[in-house]
Amino acid sequence: MLDPGSIGAAVGAVEGSQYGAALARNSCINDALADYLIRLKTPGDGARCTL
Repeated sequence: MLDPGSIGAAVGAVEGSQYGAALARNSCINDALADYLIRLKTPGDGARCTL
């Protein structure tokens, strides 16, 4: 398995059973997405959200 840190990437997990997590109206997901898209801030190690 590729280590995301080796290419400057970040991984965040979403626990749930639906597609389109970015459109789920979930503040945990929306905040993480906005932080990345607006501030280029990646989620911390072990970042998780639940739908």
